[in-house]
Amino acid sequence: MTKKRVRKRKAPPRLNHINEKQATVASTIIDAHYANLDIRKRWTSERINRLCAFLRITIPELGSLLGVKHGWWVDHVKSTKPLSGPICILLTIMESHFMSGYTKDVVSNLFDFNGKQKNT
Repeated sequence: MTKKRVRKRKAPPRLNHINEKQATVASTIIDAHYANLDIRKRWTSERINRLCAFLRITIPELGSLLGVKHGWWVDHVKSTKPLSGPICILLTIMESHFMSGYTKDVVSNLFDFNGKQKNT
């Protein structure tokens, strides 16, 4: 008798603002889109270093482009805490703009909320 393999289901994405009074259908769709893309999980220190190397800038210089203090930014990149959503969105925009023709694992259109985007 052989055991049947059971596939574990992937947990549904966590939507940050779904229970807020100000949530609208559009904001829920946007939240679901970003959750499906795993924007915050994508941005590790390795990925930040890759972006900096591609742009030929330092991590503090990237912090300047993002409008954050150098000391805070360098410490935050080194920590194991996930980056904030707005910073991840800015990094994704930059990565897509500069690196889309050079690597396949960038989000090609962060603002396609209709679900037609290929998550590359």
